[in-house]
Amino acid sequence: MEPWMWIVAVVVLLVLVPWATKGMRPKAPQPSVSVAPRSLTPAESAEIDALVAGDRKIAAIKRLRELQSLSLQEAKDAIDAWVPGTAWTADAAASAPRPTDALSPAARAEIAALIADDQKISAIKRYREETGVGLKQAKDAIENW
Repeated sequence: MEPWMWIVAVVVLLVLVPWATKGMRPKAPQPSVSVAPRSLTPAESAEIDALVAGDRKIAAIKRLRELQSLSLQEAKDAIDAWVPGTAWTADAAASAPRPTDALSPAARAEIAALIADDQKISAIKRYREETGVGLKQAKDAIENW
């Protein structure tokens, strides 16, 4: 074999193979960093007030998630409980009423009976009618009942 062929083979093995397989290596897991929510500044609260008042809930949820380290559900719950003109605090978000708190005793009994009769789909539908939550949240609530 010619000497230049050896050089090409070494270059391929040392440079091109690691470069080509770089994307195939498993990535090390990134540590999850949990940041506690902080109270919003008056300007940030006013910005979200304007979005909520303008019936732009999705934009308000997105903006609140940008400002805070909240999950989508936490931000949605906070915006649903948002009262324009009041300062939002991290404590207020934690104590925001959950949709399950809105169930009347009659609805609870009806849903419990549907679950006992193994009618999960009907129970989920009834839960959604009563609370107005999304399908996934209603399904999770019924499964955790």
